[in-house]
Amino acid sequence: MSKRSFLFLQGPRTPFFKKLAAALRLNGHQALQLQFNEGDGVYWQGLAMQYRGRLENLPQNYRQLFKNGQFTDLVVFGDCRPIHALAIPEAKAAGLRVHVFEEGYIRPHWITLEINGANAHSHLPMDPTWYRDVGPSVPAEKVESFPGSFSQRALHDVAYNLCNLGNYLRFPHYQRHALHSPLAEYTAYIQRGFKVLLRRKANRKLIEQLIASRVPYFVLPLQMDGDYQVRQHSPFADMKSVLTHAMNSFSENADSSALLVVKNHPLDPGFVN
Repeated sequence: MSKRSFLFLQGPRTPFFKKLAAALRLNGHQALQLQFNEGDGVYWQGLAMQYRGRLENLPQNYRQLFKNGQFTDLVVFGDCRPIHALAIPEAKAAGLRVHVFEEGYIRPHWITLEINGANAHSHLPMDPTWYRDVGPSVPAEKVESFPGSFSQRALHDVAYNLCNLGNYLRFPHYQRHALHSPLAEYTAYIQRGFKVLLRRKANRKLIEQLIASRVPYFVLPLQMDGDYQVRQHSPFADMKSVLTHAMNSFSENADSSALLVVKNHPLDPGFVN
């Protein structure tokens, strides 16, 4: 097996990239991370470089980094955040193989890994009949649950962002890809958490009544407001515009006896009512 050299950019705010890099090194490959803020180094162990410049200068820095053949592979989590979107075309042009991780298309228990891009950039077929034809031939595998939880995810997120309080010293030009600051997000999550607890019993009863009523209904599961995939790859700017479009279409086309059931994203912080 030929030995490869992997350059990691930003990963999920968990130890996943650190463990993946350790496994690659164990198999004789090289793994190095390019860090953009203090938080990137929290869950990394091993060789790393830092980029402390401005976003607009990144393409030429990537070009310089990739041209000498030091790296054979690029590894990213998500292909839409600006520092990754700028890296991928430069990596392809230099002949690197690009590995894009994402939240699992099928959850729980699964993560998504694709070559060159995910979601709208995926090479998976767009024709639903392909999945119906191929699905029955996919071998069944035993699935084991893993101990993931919201509290565990929140702990990693807080640790990452606490480290980023020092960005102004070493990474003064770093720009978050998220719409809101961590403090604003955490405040909103706490407020929404209390609302969810207060409404949990009423929501469960509402769902039970809906199912028992046998009334035909259509479910509209919302994405997180401001989600990068929605902003980059859909005609909608936010969930408000999705709701407006869906409700107008439903009122014009659905049978009068049918209901439209809107399900909020479980991790939406609630900036928009």
